[in-house]
Amino acid sequence: MQDSSGENNDQPAFIIGLGGTGQWVLTYLKSELMELNGGVMPDEVQLLGFDTQAPDVNLLKAGVGNATDGRMGQLTDAQVGNIRLDKNTEFFQIGSHLFDLVKEIRHSDFPRPEFDWLDAAYLENLGPLICNTIYGAGAYRQLGRLSLFNKVDAIYHRLHQGLQNGQRAVGGIGGGPANSLSVVIVTSLAGGTGSGIFIDIAWLLRTAAKSLGFAAYNLSLFVVMPTAWEQAGQDTDKRLRS
Repeated sequence: MQDSSGENNDQPAFIIGLGGTGQWVLTYLKSELMELNGGVMPDEVQLLGFDTQAPDVNLLKAGVGNATDGRMGQLTDAQVGNIRLDKNTEFFQIGSHLFDLVKEIRHSDFPRPEFDWLDAAYLENLGPLICNTIYGAGAYRQLGRLSLFNKVDAIYHRLHQGLQNGQRAVGGIGGGPANSLSVVIVTSLAGGTGSGIFIDIAWLLRTAAKSLGFAAYNLSLFVVMPTAWEQAGQDTDKRLRS
């Protein structure tokens, strides 16, 4: 792909968006990249979004969330003009009906140490609707993380595949420090999905890279803080400066 100066800039990148915010960032980025690249995505850039909420699910119509929150019906399935993420190659939905799993973990006769972090009693008391993360994690980070654990093998496969593609791209342009793969995670800390899984996603990426014997990559994280969703005002401004 050529940059604004007309020079080729074929640095490969693997950009991962988590939660609703991550999807919006990827969709805007896709729109900009396609505009700069003659209407098609540049070969050297991969986009991959992970979210609990299923595409085309409107939370307000499903009776989930706060009806006064105008964002609730549009967090997933982001669209910029006619540009959307490809649901087969650029998006992976991780939400599930988790209530039975929560009950199993809480009442199991055999402790499951991989879930030591989970407050299963609290989640069980929330009920089956809240624990159905097909409607999103509802700002419950534990539900976002449990969704990842529930589909961890498939998530790892998608990350491994992305790194493998990036490894080929780096090899194709000669390798070396100037030709490494840029791996970027984008998320918000305001919800339950991205804030609940971004550390695990980074760990899975490093594990996948190690399995590939791939070290020519740089991993970065871009985080949208909760205050980004607040209305501007004196109190907000003070917190931003503190």
